[in-house]
Amino acid sequence: MAGNRIGLNAARARSQYDAPMYRLLMEAYGGNSHMGIFDRADTSLPDALKAANAHLSAMASLSAGEQVLEVACGVGGTARHLVQSHGVAVTATNIAAIQLSDARDLTAACGLGGQIRFVGADFHHLPF
Repeated sequence: MAGNRIGLNAARARSQYDAPMYRLLMEAYGGNSHMGIFDRADTSLPDALKAANAHLSAMASLSAGEQVLEVACGVGGTARHLVQSHGVAVTATNIAAIQLSDARDLTAACGLGGQIRFVGADFHHLPF
């Protein structure tokens, strides 16, 4: 029974994240779909999202050359941050094909294609 629920939820998630409206949200959020850190009243959304990436990745104590697995990567904003800020290599997974395509395009445009590998996968059943 649980397997059927996972499959149904995966199909719902895939259709939601591949919807045109979600693509607009990703553009508005600068490639990040997580919460930001608003440390001042005048903090902009892009700055708050960058602050959240910086805060969370600092807590991980990453070192250059390490391998990182990011699950449910969206369009790869956090993966790109990790590569640019910490010099790590990232394998990033997502269930949504359109988001993975956008992630690859955005990553290639930044010249980071060699450091991030995007893989289509449901986090319930990772192929690693």
